[in-house]
Amino acid sequence: MKNLFLKSIVCFTFICINVAVFAQGSYKLQYNFQKGESYKYKITTDGVVTETMMGQEMKIIMDSKLYLKMETENRTPKNISLLVSLDSAKFHMGMPMKDTTMNLENFIGKRTRLVALATGKVIKKEIVDSVAGVSEMMGQISGETTKLIVLPEKEVKIGETWSSEDVDTINMMGGKIANKSNIDYTMVGKVDTLSHSCLKILFKGKTSAEGNAKIMGMDLFIEGNGKTIGFLYFDAEKGLMIHSSTQIDNEMTMAATGEQNQIIPISQITRNTYTIINK
Repeated sequence: MKNLFLKSIVCFTFICINVAVFAQGSYKLQYNFQKGESYKYKITTDGVVTETMMGQEMKIIMDSKLYLKMETENRTPKNISLLVSLDSAKFHMGMPMKDTTMNLENFIGKRTRLVALATGKVIKKEIVDSVAGVSEMMGQISGETTKLIVLPEKEVKIGETWSSEDVDTINMMGGKIANKSNIDYTMVGKVDTLSHSCLKILFKGKTSAEGNAKIMGMDLFIEGNGKTIGFLYFDAEKGLMIHSSTQIDNEMTMAATGEQNQIIPISQITRNTYTIINK
């Protein structure tokens, strides 16, 4: 259960940030964060986790609201350095016989440095401000809030599609979980929304997870597959992601070995939104 609780916290979502520059009917997609500027986003998440243990089904309902700040620390012709932190974070989880709300105050203002190429490929990630006693959890949260889409190097026209693959390994409960994704993106047109003239990009793809952990003397082996679908809005003139909406459906199996062997099926549906609030 503790493993599910941590996984719920770091399941805030699938963070998508993009920039487009218009040139002769096509768009050069690249990150264009300006040095010295701060970008703030509101992230909302809600979801349901259903697990079956010893013949009994249990549902966990969760929702969260975070305010994320991304500060451009430095920019060179090749690299962008960002300092990512939370301005506020509230997490709620409801389960049978228990209801929990957390403000995650210990993580507010704790920064993670992210260095990426102009295409969004991360070349370095490090925790700048650690939280005593919960370094593993800090790593999981920073991992989920510092994901960038790896953009195509070539220019893309409306109607064209590109793909990205990603492997992200996180430390969890004395083990490691490898999360893989293969996502297809399609630029479908332009739309006016939230007082911005934006590009609309649809995405869909598959995900998988595999790894192990250890809880209360039990060895856990986790594997599963899922799918994701959603859309993004981008202001091409300002080079900013304005809004994204995502739904992720996962089917996993957690096998526990120790004093009592168990196989626990887990289904998870997560929806999140990501909206700029200061530009």
